[in-house]
Amino acid sequence: MRKLSHVRTTIGMLLLLLSASYLLGQNKNREEFAAVPAEVRAPLIARFNQFFEYGRTGQWGNYYDLLYFKRASAARRESFIEQHRRSSPEGWSRWMVEVYPESVRRNDGSIPDVEWIIEGPVNALEQRPGKHSFRVGAILRDGEWFFSEPTFGTPPFVCTPAP
Repeated sequence: MRKLSHVRTTIGMLLLLLSASYLLGQNKNREEFAAVPAEVRAPLIARFNQFFEYGRTGQWGNYYDLLYFKRASAARRESFIEQHRRSSPEGWSRWMVEVYPESVRRNDGSIPDVEWIIEGPVNALEQRPGKHSFRVGAILRDGEWFFSEPTFGTPPFVCTPAP
């Protein structure tokens, strides 16, 4: 009976740690997004983190579904996914750990058809030495956030197309 009590305590502690980790992850980057209206800010942060995680881990179908230009046909979607699976089967994880938004501002016209531009540094692995940056556009459509394909480059945001 005593072992069972310790198991319950251990499980409870693990659940508490997982919950805290999840909540901290949801709050990261919040101040950088302060320019975005409060009522749509939290969904943008969550969707942004999800979008880059899909790209980093090679979940190309989920990644495609968050692009704002989604091509109309299922065949185009499958072609996009297959092309990305061939070029980056494991996603960006072979070179990228995480992105850190430093600037979130209204679009100045430099990325067509989006409302917001998000940019900042990339935490890159040693296979890609040097400083790296990312830039992506975001648009709110029918209450959901979608993104342009991100560009990656070296500061000051001289970007090249994503791998």
